[in-house]
Amino acid sequence: MTLGAKLSNFWHRFQGELFPSLAEEVGPLLGTHRRFVAALHNALSGSLSKQ
Repeated sequence: MTLGAKLSNFWHRFQGELFPSLAEEVGPLLGTHRRFVAALHNALSGSLSKQ
């Protein structure tokens, strides 16, 4: 499995645990919040693949 695939798998597991925990603490997450996290993920993934 490539590093990118491992990071992607990790990110999906992380989101699966992060979103419910955040929603429990701050209330339901709006689509805007989820899109922000996805954009952050894309930005971080792009910077990691350039290393």
